[in-house]
Parts: sequence; structure tokens; C-alpha cells
Amino acid sequence: MILVKYSAIILILTRLKADAFEPCKTATEVDDITRSASRDLGKSEKEKCDRTMDGWFRLKINNKDADMPTSCIDVFRCSSSKPIWLNGTLPQKENDVVPLDVCFRGFVDCCEAREKINVKNCGTYNVYQLKSVNSCNARYCVAERIACPPGKSSDTGYGPNCKNISITFSVVPVVTPIEPVHDVAVAFKDDHMLKFKCNAKIPVANKGNVFDLKWDLNGKTIFPITKNIKEDDFERKAVLTANDLKHEKQQMGFKLKCSVRARALPNSVPTMFIESKEFYAGIMVSQFPRILTINAFSLQVNTSTLTVNAGETAFVQIRSTVPITCLDVHNRKLDCSIRFEMLDYKAETAITSHDQFCKTKTRTQASRLCGVDFNARTWSTFQQLTLPTKSEQQIRDEYTAIVKLRSVGINSDDLWHGYTLPDIKIKIRGKKFVPATCTSVTDPHITTFDRKYFTTFETGEYVLYKHLQKPVAVHVIHKSHGTAPRWNCAVAVQAGADTFIVYGCDRRWRHRRAFCDKIHGSNLDVYERNQGKDFEVHLPTGARVLIKVRGYPHSGIYERYIDVQIFASTLDENFTGGLCGKFNRNPNDDFTDPNGRVVNENQFKKSWHVDPDDSLFIAQARKEVLQRSQYVCSCIHYSTPNPNGDLDSTADCNWDDSVKVCTAPTYAEQQCQYKHRREADDDMEIDIPKDIVIFKPAPPDSNKWKNGWNETAAKNHCNTVLHNSQMYKQCKDLVHFNESQAIQMCAEDIKFLGSSTLSTQVDKPLRESCINIVRMNTTLWSDNNSSTSTGISTTSLTTAILENDCPDDCSVEGVKRGTCVNGNCTCFSRYTGDDCSIDTQQAPAIEANDEDTVCDTAVRGCSYVNFYGNNFFDRGSGFKCRLEEQQVTNDTSKKISKLHMTDAELVSFGEVRCQLPHGTNRRRRDIAITQPTGFLVSVTTNGNMFSNKVPVVIFDSSCTDCFLINGSFTCSQKDNICIVNGKCFELSSNICASEVDSKSKHLWIIGAVLGGLAFICIVALLAAKLVLIPRMRTSSSYPSASDQSPSFRPSKTVYKQ
Repeated sequence: MILVKYSAIILILTRLKADAFEPCKTATEVDDITRSASRDLGKSEKEKCDRTMDGWFRLKINNKDADMPTSCIDVFRCSSSKPIWLNGTLPQKENDVVPLDVCFRGFVDCCEAREKINVKNCGTYNVYQLKSVNSCNARYCVAERIACPPGKSSDTGYGPNCKNISITFSVVPVVTPIEPVHDVAVAFKDDHMLKFKCNAKIPVANKGNVFDLKWDLNGKTIFPITKNIKEDDFERKAVLTANDLKHEKQQMGFKLKCSVRARALPNSVPTMFIESKEFYAGIMVSQFPRILTINAFSLQVNTSTLTVNAGETAFVQIRSTVPITCLDVHNRKLDCSIRFEMLDYKAETAITSHDQFCKTKTRTQASRLCGVDFNARTWSTFQQLTLPTKSEQQIRDEYTAIVKLRSVGINSDDLWHGYTLPDIKIKIRGKKFVPATCTSVTDPHITTFDRKYFTTFETGEYVLYKHLQKPVAVHVIHKSHGTAPRWNCAVAVQAGADTFIVYGCDRRWRHRRAFCDKIHGSNLDVYERNQGKDFEVHLPTGARVLIKVRGYPHSGIYERYIDVQIFASTLDENFTGGLCGKFNRNPNDDFTDPNGRVVNENQFKKSWHVDPDDSLFIAQARKEVLQRSQYVCSCIHYSTPNPNGDLDSTADCNWDDSVKVCTAPTYAEQQCQYKHRREADDDMEIDIPKDIVIFKPAPPDSNKWKNGWNETAAKNHCNTVLHNSQMYKQCKDLVHFNESQAIQMCAEDIKFLGSSTLSTQVDKPLRESCINIVRMNTTLWSDNNSSTSTGISTTSLTTAILENDCPDDCSVEGVKRGTCVNGNCTCFSRYTGDDCSIDTQQAPAIEANDEDTVCDTAVRGCSYVNFYGNNFFDRGSGFKCRLEEQQVTNDTSKKISKLHMTDAELVSFGEVRCQLPHGTNRRRRDIAITQPTGFLVSVTTNGNMFSNKVPVVIFDSSCTDCFLINGSFTCSQKDNICIVNGKCFELSSNICASEVDSKSKHLWIIGAVLGGLAFICIVALLAAKLVLIPRMRTSSSYPSASDQSPSFRPSKTVYKQ
């Protein structure tokens, strides 16, 4: 068996080597209509030449074989003033190679110059060994072949050697696959492999004739024509084997035809070839499992396009058109299957002609074990693949999703390895979804998805929204600063382990991404504008969270708070919880607690409070919560891990449950940062005290109208502001908007603050809902719908709405600082920033905090420090940090002359990062900073105006204690420590003890060595004395030297040099 196998390998290698020198196989195809001998060169057409034409070529015109013309042609043909034609007769016998002259046509002479070429007959076509021409206006011409007229024929089927046919032949052949023999005993014989037969029932009238056979693979003739086959040999020789296909480097998924013609006698004039129907060898896809008689000859790789509603499941039936080789051992059938894995799933959803409305993102999909194991023994039976489609948030008509499957292969039949199935197309009808929004704005007023309104004055962390079946949630923190109202001061958006946080409860506004790394993956799409004041977060369910940091002056301080809006998806209906309520279009059960009970308002609000152990803002709690929040892909059995990687026939190979929702063009994506370990160690995550998240009930309602306001005056004022809003005028016909509720919220804010500062926010919920409708309802993007009450076309209206969507209307406290142009602010001179909130005539201001002014190298790398404040803006090369270095020694800080200017990085509107000078950011694992280093840090945006100075100290808490007292640092080295290799350890530790023992041992060894040397010297001196005594008249005695070993007692602080 082994000998047979290696003989087959040698045969294949021999054939491959022969093919390398076989021009019929290797000739380059040239199909260029401009080479046609019947085509004139146009008046303005540039001539072409064949300076680079060198080698064997197969000439074609319109994908049909052609030859060089064999008679003189006119000038200015073939796109050349010097066309080249063939002066001679083409070879008539297959495989004949004939040297012939080619003539260069001149203006006077038909053959102005000559050149020798070779022409080979390949059966049904010729190949030409052409040479590059010397003159650049010379070009080889091609002439269409003239088929033989009815009743005549030739070996090629074309002239000029057409002769009368003496017989008739009209049998239409049929290609059929041959079932392989599965017995392992014939594992390396042709009978074990897939073969195809060209069936042609020879009629009585053709008995005694001989026949020619031709195979076409994917529209191209393969192998030379097999000629003069006797009738008795036809069935045996009219077979194409798997080895023949491998020789052509062909995998499964090909189209095959055979053609047969007859001759009265060997080498006599043949009849014309009669072709079979095209046979498709591969996987056939069908929508209908009951259709089992689909014929592979009328091929229809996709018999029909599946049509389903968005979010529903499509059932795809697949079967093979050919038998598949399996193995049987001693009459025992071994498992035999082909694994088809999901290669890609794409929805043709991008609407490229409307970039002014939204832009879409294409996600790179991870490889997953999704697909189906196809039973090869029941190859002719349809087997089912289940494809859940994604939900659709946009309002639009049908679109197409394309699924690609690829085979991993089967050991017994490598024709199937790496075979990519034809595209499976699923037509998806968009579901008509009525948009729903939950809002939590200002102090905070909450409106549920089903439009139930309430206000909460309780503080702590709350679940604003969660999906009841998926690890998707939005948490908020309600907090008050002194006499200020209770606002949303923090928000966390979670999908699986990926969590995005915006935090400002300590007035240090910052945002962070937790567990967005190579291990946990990226489950959120986060988009940002306005220097981190505006975020749009897309959840995998299709829901979107809009986060906007707003501000107002209060008691001499500019307070900031967060407005949150959540736009529900089709997958949220009937599956939401939290303060946004139960989304089911019924407001009566919105106050449903986590146990599913409908309760009163106070019970409802308290029931969705978050325990500190489940907080998304406390680092340790967040880590534990997110570790158990895995976003499960339905095609992998997470519940029962399978080391064999078995497939799930229910394929949903992307964690996204929804088609990607487009985002506003003015937002930029905030990429998930995959950090190196050293960078991650130096990162400053959000970790807050438990006191901020614990539940505190609302204080007694003692709020009264003040500063001359009353309810009537407040509502009248809010009503005027609303109706003067340009967005209100544009959007009132597009959005369901509760006007009285908006005015009520505005009036309550005036009552609480005693001023109308926030009244400009009265149209903000309307604005965001309106923009959401414009982006989600694609029917508004066409002028086919133009029936607005104003008579304005919907395209013009939607464009106007989005063009007016600028950050904070380019205003501060209602005062315009710029104009809105195409969704971007054009600021007045003096102001800058995305919302024109930065005053260029004012320096940045840093708000110092004890946590910001110390950096402990025992905790993190300290390659940089972050500062928080306002009026930060990156103006390029002028955005710098100034660091005045101070050396902290002997419990005092001593100013030294070093001044450092380092690059500043704008993290967000309220956070700037300053790089520390090289040498101060040593990690404890390297060389600890036993001596603290201090800086006075200030920030500039233009190199001229600097912020206030903030002290910063870099120290190692394992070596030193540092405290900030009256704006300066006091540091003292710790007692009872030892320093080994630049690291500090407690004196009681084993490291210190071993160091002391090592020192004692070293001192004992040194003493012993010194004592030994002293003893040797004494002995040598005594010996010398004894020798000298006889010669000396008098004698002297010397006292013996005593060796005193030094004692070692470690001090409280031990330094190792």
C-alpha cells in the first residue's frame, strides 16, 4: 500500500514538472478587443505596441479562442500603424509545434519585415510563442475564428480546413458523480476517491464509430482532448478522478461539463462537440427542507433568498450535490462529517449617500467556533443551520445580510478542505419599532421608557437601566454638594466586563474604561465630542446611552452635573429594569422592583439602590461584579465547556445582538486602549469611598420659592424659552413631546435654585429625541416623504436639525460665544473649544486635592500625574506643564534650581496629564526612591499664562512617610526598615534578617582572614628571631598580638551599599 502511495506521489510530481514546460497549460491568456484585425484605429486614439510581449500566449476575443490572421491586413488596424500578421498555415495536428513567419505590415509592403515565432496546436486552440517588437508602433493582431458551416467540421471546429461530415451524432452527455468505495482496504486506490462520469448512451447508428471526449472545468478546457475512443472503452475512459482535479489545484465548489463528438473512423472528420449541462459540485443551499429532488444540473447554488423579520431566526438547509468519501474499517462505519464554520456575517446596511445624517462603523469580528457539523454519510439529505439575525433599531425597508461558511475539511477527502460556500443571502425586513427614551436630567427628573415622570432627591448609587437577560446595565450616582441640588454626578455603562465610567462627584471630572482589554474584549462602542463633555455609548443590544456633562454657577462655584438619556432597542421591550421602569408600553407597571412586584414610588426608588458590594464605581466591587458578567456568544457552550471545541448549529458569531447603529458625524470614536502591563500598572482607575454610594433618604421638603419667583412666573418663563427655541420649532412635528412635563421640570429647577439659570435646558430632552428620530428613521432621508406641516421637504428639515446640533449651542449660561455651522461651533474671537467655553484670555485653573498631589511609587509607576480643573485646551506646542523641582530632605523641602517643561496631554475638558521628568518614575521593582522628590506644577495653554501652582511629591511609601501641610510637604524616613538593592523592607522580615546574618557572616569571615594573616606574620617573625638569636648578644621579648573580632549590631535603618 505504501509503495502504491509513493508511486502516485512520484507520478503527480512528474506531471507537475511536465506541466511547467507545457505551453498549452501555462500560456498567458490575452483577451483584448483592440487587437482585432477588423478594428480601425480611432482618429484620436493612441497607438499601442508590444515591446513587452515575450513568451507563450493564448489569444482570445470576447472570451472566445482566436488566432492570428493569416492574410495581409490594412494599416491602422489592431490599434497600430504597423499591425503584425501570420504568413503561413496553422498546425493541423494536435501537439504539433510549427515555426512560422510573422509579417510587419508597412505603408507600401504587406511584409515590410519578418520575424520567426512558434505556434502549437493544443487541440481546440493554438498557443503562440511571441517575441517583443523592436519598433513601438508594431503590434500582434488577432482575428476571430470562423466556425465551420453546417454539415462540415474540422478538429478545431473552425476553418480554414472544414470538411464534409459523413455521419450524424446527437447524444447529449450527462455528468454524474460516482459514489466512492468507503472500505479502508482501497484507501489509496481510485475507487476510494470521488470521480465523475460522462454518460453518453451510444445509439445503434453509431455502433463501430470512435469518439472524442473533452472536459471543461469552470468554463475552461482541461487536459488535451481524448480522441478516437472505442465504444467498448468509452465508459471506462470517460471518467474524471479526484487526482485530476487536484492536478488542477481545484477544491470543492466547481462547475463541470463534458463534451462528446463522433468520428466514422479514427482521425476522420469529427462531428461537432455536444456539451452536457453544467454540473455544480459542492454545497447547495435551500430555504425549504422539504425539497429533496433539487437537481444539480440546473444549478442554483442559492435556490432562493431567505426572508425574515429583523431579530428573527432564519433556517438554512444545506446539502451536498456529490457523495463524500468516508472510511469503513472491518464493516464498521467511522464518524464522517465536515465542519462548516462561520467565516463572516455582514449586513448590507451602510447608506453611503447620507453621511450628513450619520456614519456607520464596521466591526472586525472575532473568530468563533460557530457553524454546523455536516454528516457526510447523509450527504444528499438537507441538513439545517440556524442563523439568528440581528435586531434593527433604524426605521427602514428591507436589506440583505450575507453569511459565509467555510469547511475545515475531512481527513478522508481533502477536496473539501478550505472550501468556501457560496454566499447565503438573507433578506431582512426592518421591524417597525416606535422609539422609546428614558431620561434622567438636572436634579434629577426621571422619565421612564413608558413616559412616567418622577423626581428623586435620594442619594447614592442606583440602577438606572438594566437588561433582565443580558449583562447590560447603566448605573448612576445621585449626590449633592452642600446646598446644591442632588444631581447625577457619575454614570457607568456596562456590557459584559467592558465598562465606561464618567465621574465627577468630587468635582474632579474624568472618564475611564474598565476591563476593555485583550482578555475581556470590547463590548461597547464609545463616541465622544466636546472634549469629553458629550458621549454616546452603543450597547450590544442596540440601545444607546447619551451622556452630557452640563454646568451652571451656584454659590460662587461653577457646578457640573450629568444628563443621561437612554434610547431603548427592540431587544429591550419587556426586558428592562431599573429606574427607567419596565418597558412594555404600559406606564401603570413602571414602578416594578427587582423581584417583579409593582410597588409605590418610594419603595421603587429604594429597591433599585446598589449595595456597595455590587458597585461599578468601587474598584474591588467592580472587579468582582464584572468577573461574573460574561457576554455569552450563543454559538459556544459556555455553560458546559467542551475541550473538543464542538460547534453549535445555532450560529450567532458576533456579540452584537443588533445591527450597528450609525452615530452622528460630529462624534469621534474612543478606541479601547489595549495597554501593556507596565502602562496598566501606572493607570489611575476610578475608586471611590463607600460613603458616596450608600443610600441616603431624601431630606424633608423645605424648599420654597425665593428671589421673587413663584410657580406662575416660573412656568410662564419656561414656556417662553421653550417656544422661542429653534429646535422646538423644527422638531415638534417629528417627536412625541410632553410639553407640559418639560415646563414642569423647568419650573421645579427655578424653585430649587432661585434663578432661571437652567431654563435654557428646557428643550434639551426634545432636542436629543428629535436628533435620535432623524438618525433612526431613514425614510426621512428621502424627499419621497415631504408632508411636514410647514411644507418643507423632509431632507431639508433633517439636514437643518443636524446642522443645528452643536455642543451646548456654542453658549455658556445662555450667552452665545459662537455660531453653529454644520454641527460645529465657529467661536467668536477670544473663545475656543468645541463649545466655545474656553476663554483664551484666562489662564487654566487647577483644583488641588490631596489624592492628586502625592504619587506613591509603591502603588503605581508615577510616570505622570493628573490634575483637574477648568479652562484646559490643547493648543498644540503651547500646551505644557511647568515643574519646579524641589528636593525633600531632613523633614524640610529645599528648593533647587531645576525647572522642567514637559508636554501636557488633554484627557478631557476637566483633566490634564503632565509627564514627569525622566528619572522620577522608577517602579518599586526597579530601584525604589528612598529620597522623595517634590515639584510645584502649573499648566499653560499658550506658553504665557500659567495656572496656579500645585505641589506634588513622588515618594515610596515603603521607605518614607510624606504629608502635605500648609501647601508644603513634610517627609520622614521610616524606622525599623532595611534597604536591600534599593528596596525597603520591614526590619522584622526574613529579607532583613538574612541580610543581617549575611553581614555578620561576612564580618566573621573578614575577621577570620585577618586573624589568620596576623598569625602567619607572627610565626614568620618568631622564626626569623630564632635564626637571629645566636647572632645577637642580647635578647628582647614581644607581647603576643590578640585578635579581637568586631561585633555587629544592626541599627534601626540599615543601608546596603
